[in-house]
Amino acid sequence: MKNLIFCMLLVLFSFPAIVDANEPVVGIAMNKPSTSIQVGGTDQLQAIFAPDVIWHFTWSSSNPAVATVIAERPEMGNAYGLVTGISPGTATITATRINGVGYATCVVTVSDVPATMPTITRHPMHSVTVANGPAIFNVIATGTEPLTYQWQRSNDGGNTWSSIIGANTANYSFTAQFIDDGAYFRVVVSNNDGSITSNIAQLDVNGPAISFSIKHEPCWSLHRRPIYCVHYATLTQYVVV
Repeated sequence: MKNLIFCMLLVLFSFPAIVDANEPVVGIAMNKPSTSIQVGGTDQLQAIFAPDVIWHFTWSSSNPAVATVIAERPEMGNAYGLVTGISPGTATITATRINGVGYATCVVTVSDVPATMPTITRHPMHSVTVANGPAIFNVIATGTEPLTYQWQRSNDGGNTWSSIIGANTANYSFTAQFIDDGAYFRVVVSNNDGSITSNIAQLDVNGPAISFSIKHEPCWSLHRRPIYCVHYATLTQYVVV
């Protein structure tokens, strides 16, 4: 009888208890049960385990189209996972123990980056040029993409404005003429959330002042004494005034 009881106990303690690998077990937990990030944002998760031994983990996402995860800190058994938001939605990030039983999860909610209307960080500046020279204006703006640009012109001191056909980028340039002298320019920057109008920039078109170089050559008088005579004049340069 004693031998029979001993054999029964030996069989009982020779087989491990059956544990469902799909159920979390005591001793593994995530540092946070849920978290929220924006598209393009990141958050670091940690699989916390007890007792204080190094367990090795693999990381996975239930919806990689919404959030991805990369294992970090291999010296700690990959106990850390870096989560990156991909698109709006919800995904469950799971840290699973390798060659063991247990896992921990964190629900990640990904949202769009808050939309912002355009802001001009650098306005067009006053421009000075000469006839047939370049007139150049530019603007620097930030805001939710896509941003659109429309340059405008006023010929009456800013009382009325007209959109310039084809002037639809952050930079606007053209060949100036005398008729453009005193014209005002500005740009309207827009996106789906609103628009903003830049400060006014004035264009000054100056004309050329002619500078001559006078060449002197010696000539002789009747008394055989050298004097200097104007031989010819040559246009040498344009001077902006």
